[in-house]
Amino acid sequence: MIVGDTLYFANSGGLVQGWDIAGLAGGVEPTLVFRFWAGDDIDATLVPDDEGMLYVGVEYERETGRSQELGQILKLDPGRPDDPLVWAVTDRPFVGSGVWATPAVHRDLVIVPTASGRVHGIDRASGAIRWSLDLPGPVWSSPTIVDDVLVIGFDNISAVQRLLEEGKILCTVDQHGDKLARYGIEYALEMLATQTAPADKETPVDLITGAPLP
Repeated sequence: MIVGDTLYFANSGGLVQGWDIAGLAGGVEPTLVFRFWAGDDIDATLVPDDEGMLYVGVEYERETGRSQELGQILKLDPGRPDDPLVWAVTDRPFVGSGVWATPAVHRDLVIVPTASGRVHGIDRASGAIRWSLDLPGPVWSSPTIVDDVLVIGFDNISAVQRLLEEGKILCTVDQHGDKLARYGIEYALEMLATQTAPADKETPVDLITGAPLP
């Protein structure tokens, strides 16, 4: 992810880095200008805002003291490389929780799904949680916002149908996972038997709303 002349990225060790690439086209080697250790695996893409701040989602797998000290949702200010942490939010109810999906910035909020199933709407300035939506976890799909509507990929499982009826979720999709699993097994067996690639099989994707539910 590039902001201005700086390339930012994170790795599975939890290290957030920023490299100045301004002279790259002219053959100048990049230089390290930002370094911050979050304490645990970072799979989520770093997300900038219009002020150049970075929002970081951190998993909770290794139970390190650093991840317990900091939290799993971080706002960093690269303009303060010696003390970049602006605020942090903790969400680690169990080992294997934390944040796996990429957050989304929308207006004055950063919206963050978590592996435990909570989706937080966090005030960008203060780090206060303004609202939370409890979904059946894990929520690993990265959110997007379209016309002020939050869109997160989720399957049509029974636990979601209650939220549809209550109006907390507007819609979901049924991907027919049972058919996907069966077709995958049948496809592999046919390949082994015939040593050729079978014809493609199409699985429907159905839009499910709160009314009527099957």
